[in-house]
Amino acid sequence: MSHRLPRSILPNHYQIELRPDLTNATFEGTVSVETIVVDTTTSLVCNAIDLDVAWVAIDGTRTDFTLDDTFEQLTVELGEREPGPLHFEAGFTGTLNDDLRGFYRSTFKDESGNEHVIATTQFQSTDARRAFPCWDEPDFKATFDVSLVVDQHLTAVSNGAQTERVANDAEGKDRVTFARTMPMSTYLVAFVVGPLEATEPRFAGTTPVRIVHQPGKGHLTEFALDVAVKALEYFEEYYGIAYPTDKLDMIALPDFAMGAMENLGCVTYREILLLVDPESATQPELQNVADVINHELAHMWFGDLVTMNWWNGIWLNEAFATFMEMKATDSFAPEWQRWTSFGISRSAAFDIDSLFATRPIEFPVVSPSDAEAMFDLLTYEKGAAVVRMLEQWLGEETFRDGIRTYLKKHAYKNTETHDLWDALEAESGLPVRTAMETWIFQGGYPVISIEDVTGGCHLHQQRFTYLPESVDASSETGGPLWTIPVGVRSKSGDEFFVELSDASAAINVGAELCADDIASLNHEGNGFYRVRWSDHALERYATNGVADLGAVERFGLVDDTWSLSLGGAVSVDSYVRLLDAYQSERDISVWQRIIGSLAFMRHVASDEQLDAIATTTTRLLSEATVAIGSTPNQDEAARISQLRGALFTARGTIGCDPATVDEARRLVTIDGLDPEMRSASVKVIAANGSDDDFAEYRRLFEAGETPQDEIRYLYALTDFPDEDHLAKVATMALDGSIRSQNAPFVLAQALMHREHGFATWVKITENWDSINEQFPSNTIVRMLTGIRWLTDDGHAKQVAAFFDDKPLPQGQKQLDQHLERLRVNASFASAVQNSSSFR
Repeated sequence: MSHRLPRSILPNHYQIELRPDLTNATFEGTVSVETIVVDTTTSLVCNAIDLDVAWVAIDGTRTDFTLDDTFEQLTVELGEREPGPLHFEAGFTGTLNDDLRGFYRSTFKDESGNEHVIATTQFQSTDARRAFPCWDEPDFKATFDVSLVVDQHLTAVSNGAQTERVANDAEGKDRVTFARTMPMSTYLVAFVVGPLEATEPRFAGTTPVRIVHQPGKGHLTEFALDVAVKALEYFEEYYGIAYPTDKLDMIALPDFAMGAMENLGCVTYREILLLVDPESATQPELQNVADVINHELAHMWFGDLVTMNWWNGIWLNEAFATFMEMKATDSFAPEWQRWTSFGISRSAAFDIDSLFATRPIEFPVVSPSDAEAMFDLLTYEKGAAVVRMLEQWLGEETFRDGIRTYLKKHAYKNTETHDLWDALEAESGLPVRTAMETWIFQGGYPVISIEDVTGGCHLHQQRFTYLPESVDASSETGGPLWTIPVGVRSKSGDEFFVELSDASAAINVGAELCADDIASLNHEGNGFYRVRWSDHALERYATNGVADLGAVERFGLVDDTWSLSLGGAVSVDSYVRLLDAYQSERDISVWQRIIGSLAFMRHVASDEQLDAIATTTTRLLSEATVAIGSTPNQDEAARISQLRGALFTARGTIGCDPATVDEARRLVTIDGLDPEMRSASVKVIAANGSDDDFAEYRRLFEAGETPQDEIRYLYALTDFPDEDHLAKVATMALDGSIRSQNAPFVLAQALMHREHGFATWVKITENWDSINEQFPSNTIVRMLTGIRWLTDDGHAKQVAAFFDDKPLPQGQKQLDQHLERLRVNASFASAVQNSSSFR
């Protein structure tokens, strides 16, 4: 048998009726599917798992069937069935599970402490089969009619607009019917039932937009509604295609394993990614909400209207939506400088792709667990960075025109990755397919260096890795090569691309240029590659400063040098020396990279080095701190406010400044305090907190007035200094005090604690079986992100040994990445402890 379904029978239209019982956490339902037999066959095979299938009928006659749990399939023997129409029906029951997948249960408590239940769905990638028998693969597109039989006091929402709600029987139930959908994949079907409220609709053109939320949270919806309306308008113009369905409902869910899900017309979100108070939220929190909304709505066209043929292509769905979210966010709030801040998340993708345990962006997908493993930073962030690089190479208008051609040609259909490359190639006349395949089908990325030669200078590429082993060193080419559009800017201001597809290429612009004539080898930071400057160039920057670089280029210089330092190619002392060039820096993204590197060096340093690191940090921060002042100006840019908070946090945590801690305690008592400074003060107090502070933070987490407040105080609990504090956090994560959607990420954060991370690790190992039963399966490997920080040699060996007999089928590749990064970090810890910078 195979996980893939045969193509002899194709579904055309589904009629689904479900009766969820929220009290008993069960549901019953029927499905009726109009199919077409396209090739003579002896059996019908579709998907079903975790359902008690009571009966199956073919063309109105009930018949025998078999269920296979291994391959998650339902089979009906047909004899010999010739091509033509076939009608499939089934009746079934199921459980509203607590696994946050399929048709599942979410709960919330009202102001009186009474618990309420929501029945909701999460079907991507392969979990629609847990709610109704179906052809649960993306290329089996069909239309859907959905009906829900629900208690009269409950709200019901699905993909289409509600067309009818009538009393169904004497049991106090209503039958709610929804409009037929466009042809779409099963993973995009959605239905939500619960004691929920909906906002009055806002309109994007003629499309009504609502937010569905638990009672009492309507005041947190205005910002998201504004973003959504502007997003639909932006995407309709960009794609040149009208929004492809009749309405947009966005659902705020208390329990949700993913961040959000692009169900057609019925988009589901974690509450923190949809509900927000702009008056109390920080700029990153607002940007996060805008990003996620824009990401999901970008999918309505790129993903829902045109869908990948199979899960190996999910990267393009998610990469393109990530790319488009930033374009839409940049349009919504240009002052946020979204493409500058993208450097932070792109750097996280670089980090994974610097490992031997990386993977190609696109790889073969066979089983459901393979599909689940696709949802990582390489799919989203590296994919988006590669798409951005392509857009800048082709030109924004040419790129957009190619996207429009692609979408119009393949509307309501499925595609392979090369279909997009072919459309862009036809529009641009450039070798898009050949170039992009070097980025998509091989893991890793290049580092570019420059050297002077007779008559000018040459660029060189080679794969960048943290660990020193050579990759394919015995091959004739010496390693993998990429087709790289290198964005070059000379010191005289000339800007041009050099297409580097071999190991080296000359910079030839009609004039002889030497290495010292080049200001940037990644102009505006659009290329997914690192640049290694010579020791001479780094010293020149350290001495003369970086004023001739743009913000993204300044970020790239420090980020590239930091990564080269992690890999041992640049000394710790050279990196710290470079930081002197940034004392006049005023860009938050650049400072986030600098502060993050200082925090990590503090984490791996010896106890004897902590005072020196604190002194260095305070010195580097002092000029920027004085320049922006301690009090926000009325009209200052949000990024300046964010920078003030970041500098304050660093002084109170890495710098260990007692005066900053005292100031943080004073600031949190002020009503109407700037959100950035409130958030910073919360972090500073936590890092220096007492038992009383811990108890108060726990109370504030449990009573959070907004989702952002709740999460802010929850994660701050992992920063407290005492081992007992971290033990309490671990217990909360394991005993249900923290929702299962958040608990794995809280434990990941606790693993990163400098003094007590390993104690959290011990707690995890002692509860490994219950963790795997309790937490959503796709969050286990995300929890393990924290093991990268357990850099003590003995601890690192124990962590590695633990997984000798504990495979993670849904995340083994990511686990391998965490373990390799742990080895990198342990090696770097030795370099920091032996450096002269912190003596």
